[in-house]
Amino acid sequence: MRVILVIVIGLVLAACTTATTQKYDAVLNNWLNKPEIELINSWGAPDNVYELGDKKFIAYYSQHNRYIPKTTYRYQPFFVGGWPYYDPIDDTSYQVIAEICKTTFTIEAEKITNWSHQGSGCVTE
Repeated sequence: MRVILVIVIGLVLAACTTATTQKYDAVLNNWLNKPEIELINSWGAPDNVYELGDKKFIAYYSQHNRYIPKTTYRYQPFFVGGWPYYDPIDDTSYQVIAEICKTTFTIEAEKITNWSHQGSGCVTE
């Protein structure tokens, strides 16, 4: 029974990850065959440029932070009539996870011909 539950949870998480990556892929597909100048006007100056023969590779880096709450419970002792009682103290803090994305466009004859991305932050809303 536990194995089935673990498999179902894994599939649900994988589906969520794929869906957001697919949305980002769809955004990038819209840039194919468009002029390089339109991309730069929209995305701004690239973070990195590399030329090899008649091809140009321009890269953009982005980062956003994800906050995961970590809740721990501590107990504060107090005494009533000489008997100890324990009151829970809620201690909430956050773990910050930086999600980074590198998106690279291939430019040939001033047109976008290909793209690629790397990182866990390559998602769109």
